[in-house]
Amino acid sequence: MKKSIIIALSALFSLAGTACGNKAKAETGTNAAADSTVTVACDEELLPYVSTLESVATTLCCGSEELQDGMYEVYRTALTVDDKIDLNAVGYTLRTIGDEQYLIIGGLKDRDHNTYSSKASPIINLYRQDGDEIKLILSGYYFRDEWYLTKNNELFNVGAVSASTEITALYDIRDGELLCNHFWMRYYDLHTMEYTYFHSYEPMYEPKEGATKLDWTEEDYRNNIESHMEQAVEIPLTPISTLRPLAAIQDGDKVTLTTSAAVYNLKVLALSDADFSDGMARFSERTVATKSALKPGERLTVDMTFNGDAPEHGVEFVDVLGRTVKMTITISGDDGSLIMYQYYCSDLNYE
Repeated sequence: MKKSIIIALSALFSLAGTACGNKAKAETGTNAAADSTVTVACDEELLPYVSTLESVATTLCCGSEELQDGMYEVYRTALTVDDKIDLNAVGYTLRTIGDEQYLIIGGLKDRDHNTYSSKASPIINLYRQDGDEIKLILSGYYFRDEWYLTKNNELFNVGAVSASTEITALYDIRDGELLCNHFWMRYYDLHTMEYTYFHSYEPMYEPKEGATKLDWTEEDYRNNIESHMEQAVEIPLTPISTLRPLAAIQDGDKVTLTTSAAVYNLKVLALSDADFSDGMARFSERTVATKSALKPGERLTVDMTFNGDAPEHGVEFVDVLGRTVKMTITISGDDGSLIMYQYYCSDLNYE
């Protein structure tokens, strides 16, 4: 299943549609600095999840009209109030729950605006390796469908089925399956014009046979949520920004590249012959500068002028997962700042 949404990260592709992909003709420029290459080895435990993590990073750095399951929630979490993407709002980690290992994509946003007192980490997506497949176990989003891990390794869910129906639930997870322990519902009865409260041992989206009607008040319902939120835990997460850490700062005809995390085999590219057909970006590439590694606190300054609407400059680097990433560098039509837009990742199929 896919959810359709236009991600307007940059106006530069508006005349050609959203672009995400690459078929490049690479050349080595005569002024490219000679530098040795570095081989980057990914953490062995993360290896099965590399494509999933690269897909998350690509969702946030490369616009798309259709998002795969779970990526809409990732995008919405990273979206700021001024419609920009915050790569520090989403993070990842491997976590053992019970006897099994899962990949957690979680939220890192400040939760002071929420109605719940807990500072626990919301789980956006939960993945598990099943043979050669990576399966999405659950997907949630702030306010409407929130998921948390508790101290007892249960999964606590709080959300809304509709404007008049709220749910809360506790689940165990075994072999990648969610097993409901408790399910509570706050339901607005159109006949009595009052809220009624129910408990069940299986999920429901309206009161059904077998559910127990509770003699609860609204305060009781809210206290039940708060008591479970107190058991929810904070999960240490690595920000997605570590996978796309480069920033570009313009000063006249020069651009300085900085990074918040190490990147390797960095190349500055001159781009030409832009082709945005078939929903993909294709360029001829010429390397104008290289650096074997760029680490936090280091800078690389190059000559760079911007003459037209089509991308003329880009970068290529190897991220901490060992995958090659390419991004354009262009000027924002909104505020004149430099923006970087991904058009290639070696781990993903762009065809």
